[in-house]
Order: sequence, then structure tokens, then C-alpha cells
Amino acid sequence: LNSNVHDNTASYFGGGVYSSTGTVICTMTTVTTNSAATLGGGIANLGGTLTATDSTFSKNSCTQGGYGGGGIDNNGSTSVTTLTNVTLSGNTHGGGGAGMENAFGATAICTNVTFSGNIAGNSGGEGGGFYNYKSTATFTNVTFSGNSATAGGAIANVNDPASHMYLRNVILSTSPAGGNASFEKAPDTNDSNLSDDNTAGFGSGHDNVVVNLGPLETNGGPTQTHALVAGSPAINAGDAAVVPTHDQRHYIRAGAPDIGAFEYAGTIPATLGNISTRSLVETGDNVLIGGFIITGTHSKLVMLRAIGPSIGV
Repeated sequence: LNSNVHDNTASYFGGGVYSSTGTVICTMTTVTTNSAATLGGGIANLGGTLTATDSTFSKNSCTQGGYGGGGIDNNGSTSVTTLTNVTLSGNTHGGGGAGMENAFGATAICTNVTFSGNIAGNSGGEGGGFYNYKSTATFTNVTFSGNSATAGGAIANVNDPASHMYLRNVILSTSPAGGNASFEKAPDTNDSNLSDDNTAGFGSGHDNVVVNLGPLETNGGPTQTHALVAGSPAINAGDAAVVPTHDQRHYIRAGAPDIGAFEYAGTIPATLGNISTRSLVETGDNVLIGGFIITGTHSKLVMLRAIGPSIGV
């Protein structure tokens, strides 16, 4: 998928997309305003592989109670979901796991991801941003802001031997309800994380910290992010051993890396601009030829302009 998936409704699973054993790849995709009754308002991955890059999951919903992922549901022992440079915002669920649910032996890997304003309902709902049930979830440079639930407004991990959660360079911030975290089982890894309340148990200097985030908005790159505000304790405080070289916007992380999906002093990768040539446009062997080659794996914006007496522009 590399376009928009929107305004679809399913009676049970996968309002926007339903996958059981297949492979779904989302690149620069917007999955929005889809709904399902129980699992995966945006996408239900129930046994397959989901890979999303530079994509947005917003305003998707599940109407019933229980658990099931308003934005994404990753469910089952063969389910693997990998999110890179992704934003999940404004998704809702009548129960828990409004942004994303990871359940029953599934694997979720989130790198440079923003969970913002996802809301879980009141029927026992946990994990407004992310809910982990008997599964494995890995977060590296992830920002949670403004998510809410009955418990664990940002993130929840149930108390079960099969529940594993690895948090590295993660921000938990401003949960309107439920506190930031409901860790019935403590994370397996707690590395350079920050929370603005004391529900996560990150330890002295990492809990009850004013993180200073801007609103969810376009700060460059293909997805919206929460910018770090000057003076934020997240600046230059990340673990360089695990941090990705670029932030969610594809900006280069400079010097000591920041915590979260946004790099405060990040720089745009090298760009060539205003390259020009001037010559007489003749015929035969004397015709003017100009060209260039674009490389890389990400989409790029290119502007071409020609000026000449016969073109009129």
C-alpha cells in the first residue's frame, strides 16, 4: 500500500485492511477513519506480517469493548508488525489498546514512532497508546503523548511470563487519564527513558520529569511528530548504542542523540539545489542534453524549470 485507506467499515476484523497469513507493506500510506467492531479498526494482522514505513494511522476505531487495537491489531503467535517512522494518532477503542494491541504471542518492533492522542474506553481499558498481552514488544526512540485509558494511558504490559517489553530512549508524556504506564510486569529493558509522572518506575531522574513537547504537527518529513522544546531533558540524553542514525523525519541525529522520535538538533540530509546549465539549443550533434540521476530508497521532491524564448515560461 502506498496511498490512502480510508472510510471503510468491517463487521468484525480489519476495518481498513484484514490479513491472516499474508504480508502487508505500507510505505507512505495513510490509514484513516476506518472502523471495525472488535479487532483492528485500521489494520488487523492476525497471523501475518505487517511492515509500515513513513505512514500514518489516524482516527480509526473499534466500537465494542474488550481489547483489539483501534489503529492496529497484531494478534497471534505468527504475527509480526514492524513500524518505522510511523505516527498513530487519534485512534479509539471501546476497550483497550486504542493505538495498537500486541497479543497472544505476537511480535511488535517500533522504531522512531509517535503515539499521540489515542483513547481507550472505560470497559476495563488499558494501554491507550499500546497494549501488550502475552507478547513481545520492542520500542526504540518512541514518543507517547496525550494518550488515555482507564489504566496505562500511554502503555500497558500485563502480568504474564510471556509478556516481554523492551524500552530504549522512550518518552511517556501528558496522559489525560490512566497515568502514563500500567506495568503489571516490569519492562525487561529500561534504558534512557523519561516519564512526566511516577507510574512507569523508570527511577530517579527519569520519573516526574517535565519533558517539554510541542503539539503534534508537521515538523518536516512525511509524518507528524511532537517536537522537543528547547531545554527539554530529553535533549542529548539518549543511549547512543541503540539509537537509529535518523529520527522519525529522516533528519540526521547530531552529536549525543535525543530521547524519543524527534531529534532537536537534527539536520536535513545533504541536498543539492539550484543546479543549472546554460547553452545554445541547436540541432543534430549540437543538441543540448542535460540530465541527472537520483538514488536512494525514499521518495524525493524534485523541481525542474526550463526557460527559453520558445517555451514561454
